[in-house]
Amino acid sequence: MVFAVRRVVADYLSPARFDDVLGVATWPERATPARLVLRQQVVRDTRLLLDAQVTLVCLTAAGRVGRFPAALRARVDDSRTDHG
Repeated sequence: MVFAVRRVVADYLSPARFDDVLGVATWPERATPARLVLRQQVVRDTRLLLDAQVTLVCLTAAGRVGRFPAALRARVDDSRTDHG
């Protein structure tokens, strides 16, 4: 199984510059048997530079859409309580 990015919706709010120290936070928004939707934010100090939603799919060795392992979905569901 491999994860592939299916879709990205991103709002670029402010540019980053060379040598900036950036913080990146990623957390799950929802999971289905075939998809995992993540929220990702990039900040410099307290300024939000990027707010994105990333949809991942699980692919089998044959390149077909597969199902996320149940244990992974359970961990996503558990971690969602920390972020909303």
